[in-house]
Amino acid sequence: MAQHIDTLRALFDAFNRRDFNDALRYAHPEIELHPGITELDVARQYRGHEEVRRFFETITDAWESYVVEPEETIDAPGDRVLVIERWRARGREGIALAFELTDVYTFRDGLIVRIDGYRDAAEALEAMAGPRTG
Repeated sequence: MAQHIDTLRALFDAFNRRDFNDALRYAHPEIELHPGITELDVARQYRGHEEVRRFFETITDAWESYVVEPEETIDAPGDRVLVIERWRARGREGIALAFELTDVYTFRDGLIVRIDGYRDAAEALEAMAGPRTG
């Protein structure tokens, strides 16, 4: 799990700098993203580097700063890590948002191959207990 945690830290660091090219170095070419955020013109699914980059750009474009900070990580079966994340955004007009989401990251060949987003940890844990797809 330590290698996966290091990969996630590097991903968050690159994302928070809005260096999406660097962030995508930690994503498998076949990455599949199912965001926990379903507003803001966000699709339910993104596949591949270009679509994931479009997601990153869509959710950050309107904000002066946009930061995701991992609060807790939980090792999960099947090369997965559950991460409870604090998301913070600050707009150019002083508007601020802060919310918590939980993502389950699945790894293949040391890279993130799937991200499943949930509104809270309980929902993520329940989903992980069921049959796994992908």
